[in-house]
Amino acid sequence: MRAHGIALFVFVVFTSTLSTTVQSAKQVFFYNDVTGESRWDDPDGLTTYSDDEGKEFWVDPNTGESTYEPRTKWSSHDSEDTGVKYFYNEETKESTWDRPEELAWRRIEQDDDDNDSL
Repeated sequence: MRAHGIALFVFVVFTSTLSTTVQSAKQVFFYNDVTGESRWDDPDGLTTYSDDEGKEFWVDPNTGESTYEPRTKWSSHDSEDTGVKYFYNEETKESTWDRPEELAWRRIEQDDDDNDSL
């Protein structure tokens, strides 16, 4: 009888842990705020991440290495006059208040249950 109680306890703990693991499973996808495009793979490492201080960095999806050097010719800056963020293209010398398509990718986590919505 005692062995039966231990086996039941182990089963309950195992299924409880399994249930928690299944419920917390997440899928990651990437969304572009400018184009509205969504995809499962990181678009050429163009997704920006933020460190604890809010500084943007990029991760190479092939190597996993991160860098603060933009993976595009566009960079973001805060206007000295207004403090509003603007974007500057080092190659074309263009500046704009609107986030360029290349910098509009973001990483989104969702529950596995929500996969049908993509």
